[in-house]
Order: sequence, then structure tokens, then C-alpha cells
Amino acid sequence: MDSRDKETKVELYKESKMRIKKYLKEAKVKFKVKSEKDSFYNDPKMAGHRWSAEKVDMLETLFNKIVKTNRQKLLMNLLIDFENTDWHYFNGISKKEVQIYSYIFRRIDKDDPYILLQWHDQKAGMLKSPLTHILEYLSYIGKNKEAYFEKYSRVLGFYGMDVEDAKKRFNEYHMKLEKFNYIKELKRKWK
Repeated sequence: MDSRDKETKVELYKESKMRIKKYLKEAKVKFKVKSEKDSFYNDPKMAGHRWSAEKVDMLETLFNKIVKTNRQKLLMNLLIDFENTDWHYFNGISKKEVQIYSYIFRRIDKDDPYILLQWHDQKAGMLKSPLTHILEYLSYIGKNKEAYFEKYSRVLGFYGMDVEDAKKRFNEYHMKLEKFNYIKELKRKWK
């Protein structure tokens, strides 16, 4: 590798960092951690702090670029804690999760929640997160409730459950979802 190539890469990296900083100054969404002088964001002491600071910048850039409608704002506020100042919280958010947020946020106003739920299940696997619960609840109250139930009963049929028991369990599951605070908030504000 030529030394000019290294210099060019370093310059491009610095330019991209400057563009990001300029963009973040004009940001609408702000994390509390950025305003505290002694936080991990402003005074990183180890690698985890740097990684978490990168996640904060990623999330802030994503939300400032995508979030425009009330539904997107509601979803953003339900999924991310902007007041959290613990670096472990941001370190626990993976880049894959940020990509999933990006896809869902771009399409939440256009696509049916059931289609987004199917896509999310394929990408995220079996681990359930608040985003999964929100998409399940929106699918339950949405237009494609029958298709959602059909998929659900097919899966439970594999384990030997008949359709009536599956329907009962399906309704019980969604009633239990309503106990989560973010689902209560979603139920009140989703239009």
C-alpha cells in the first residue's frame, strides 16, 4: 500500500467525520449523554465508550434523517431512551439492530405492519424485542389480522395444537402484550 493511499484514506476519514459533526450540530434529535461534560461520550476512557459514542452518533444521524411523521416519532420515543447516560445501554444496541430500525422507520407509514413483522422475523431471528412486540400488536389490530393468525396457527399446528386452541392462545398472547408500558403508550397515541 502506497503512503499516498494512506494519506488519502486519512483525509477522507477526517472529511467524513467533519461532515457528520456538522450534520449533528443541526440535529433535531439529541441524546442527553452528549450534553454532559463528564459522560462517556465527551470523555471516553476505554474502547466500549468509543463504540457506544459511535452508536449514539449512528442513531442520532438515522433519526434526524428519517423521522418526520408522528408515527415515526412515536415509534422512536418508544424504542430508544434518549435520557439514558449509561454506556452499556448504547453498547447493547447492535449495528444490525440499527439497520433494522432504519428499514422499519422508512416503511412504517407505507407498508402494512404484518409485512414489516415478517421481514423483521426473517432478519432478527427468534429473539423478541420491543420492536417485535410493537409490530405484533400493530399486526393484531391491523388489516391483515387473518393472515397473521393463519401464520400463527400454522406454527402452533406443527406442535399439535388445533385451530380453536391456537385462536385462544393468539388472543391471550396479544392481551398480555397490552401489559407492557410501550404497548399502552402505542395504543393511546397510534393513529
